[in-house]
Amino acid sequence: MFKQLNNATAQPVVWSSYTAEVLWADPHIARQMMAYHLNPDINAASRSFDFIFDHISDA
Repeated sequence: MFKQLNNATAQPVVWSSYTAEVLWADPHIARQMMAYHLNPDINAASRSFDFIFDHISDA
């Protein structure tokens, strides 16, 4: 029973490895990731300028 419970809570294989080094090492993927990360019109990796302004204005 313990083995079954342990397996049920194990991290899935897809999430068990760190891939950031591989992603950032590929020039095409790295450019695309950086473009999305720094694009102020997309709330993807970074926060939009409006979000940042709203939060620093409250400080």
